[in-house]
Amino acid sequence: MSDSVEQALEAVDAEADGSAEEMEADAIVGAVGPTAAIGIGQVHAKLVYRAHLERVLRDAASLRALLEHMREVLVESHQAHDIVDEDCWYSCPKATYKDGSSAYCGEDPRDVCFCGADKWNAQRDALLTEIDAELRREG
Repeated sequence: MSDSVEQALEAVDAEADGSAEEMEADAIVGAVGPTAAIGIGQVHAKLVYRAHLERVLRDAASLRALLEHMREVLVESHQAHDIVDEDCWYSCPKATYKDGSSAYCGEDPRDVCFCGADKWNAQRDALLTEIDAELRREG
C-alpha cells in the first residue's frame, strides 16, 4: 500500500484507539449508559469504516493489476494487414512484405484497408491511450 493509504489507516486506528481510551477512562469514573454506548458505537463505526477502506483499497489494487494485464495483452495484439501469398488479389491493399513491396496485386488504391486491421488497430490504440491515462492518474 502507498504511504498515503497507510497514513489514512493509521489515522483511523488512532482515532478508534483514542475513543477506546476515553471509554476506559469513563468506565473508571463510573460513566455508564448512553456515554458508554456512544463510545462503543463510535469505535465500532471506525472499525467498520477501516474494514471497508481496506476492502476498497484491495479492490483498487486488483483493478490496477487487471488494467496492467489488459495493457500487456493489447500491446501484443497489433494486427497486420492480411497477406495471401497464394493469390495476391485476396491480400489487403495495404499489406506489404518485409522488404516493403506490396503484397496486393489488385486494382484498388493501396491506401484502403479491406481486412479490418486499420479499424482494429485504431480501436486498440484508443483503448491503450485510455488505459495509460488511467494508470498515470492512479499513479
